[in-house]
Amino acid sequence: MLTLRRDHLDLKLAQLSHHLKRRTARQWIESARNRSKRTLFDQILRRSYRQWVKRHRADLPSLPAAARPILRDVETEGVHIASAGSLNLPFTDEIILSAISLLPRLAQSHATLPGGFRVFADHACLKTFPRLFLWGLNDTVLDLVENYLGVPVGYHSVDVIRSINNGLSHGPRMWHIDGEDHRTFRIIIYLNDVDRDSGPFEYIPRPISDAARRALRYSQEYVPERIMSNFVDVDHWKACTGQRGTVIFTDPANVFHRGKVPKNQERFAIFYSYHSAKPMYPCYLPPGFSPEFLASMAGQLSERQRTCVFWPN
Repeated sequence: MLTLRRDHLDLKLAQLSHHLKRRTARQWIESARNRSKRTLFDQILRRSYRQWVKRHRADLPSLPAAARPILRDVETEGVHIASAGSLNLPFTDEIILSAISLLPRLAQSHATLPGGFRVFADHACLKTFPRLFLWGLNDTVLDLVENYLGVPVGYHSVDVIRSINNGLSHGPRMWHIDGEDHRTFRIIIYLNDVDRDSGPFEYIPRPISDAARRALRYSQEYVPERIMSNFVDVDHWKACTGQRGTVIFTDPANVFHRGKVPKNQERFAIFYSYHSAKPMYPCYLPPGFSPEFLASMAGQLSERQRTCVFWPN
């Protein structure tokens, strides 16, 4: 019991240190305001979300039988792993090849943030390869996401990311749960073969994550490996490994997850991120696409796709 109390204290001190080191005074004030809002209004917002789900149930799109195992596994386990070829989604091979063509440039770039460990492809690449953007708006994908969220979809972002082999272990490389919405949905497509030493996406199964969240009295901080091991046995830390073209479906708002530190090679992947059209905490969602890019694509989108893309409006 004493060890767990010490771990709780260490966790809160680590969170405070992280904020003090990495935030300006203005950001600190904004963060405190957001935490207060979460404490005061979280239950009200969740109740409102559940009511929205109930009202929208009759309007949910039908889901093909092939997609139902994905929905079931994300609901129960928190993750479903498939191969790109098994999805039968149009242009999947094309978007993988387009993203792979960006890798030499990513491999020569420095981390996007000082002291960071990730490089994001410039969003100008979406103008060169618009199908990277449009793939995330495929009706089959949107049907899956909407059935999982239970409400209309907000399409937040698509990113091609290099996870650098530099030994750093902070931020999203520590255990955490995303906090922007009641439920979220993410699709990760590996662009190279990823084993346990190549920086795989790792998660803790949903029932165990739920118990760990309660035990940790979790409040959006990053949890170090040492502390998490005192609450969840390492045997329950699941690494998503696979060959190029492996596709991972997950809800990062309901499972503890992290990007493991690469050891023998770097990981390259595409990340598609979704939330509801009215996220609980939009303050945690920086714009995923530039207004100029969205305006240039608007004419190619159906009414449903425009609704998903222009969710802030």
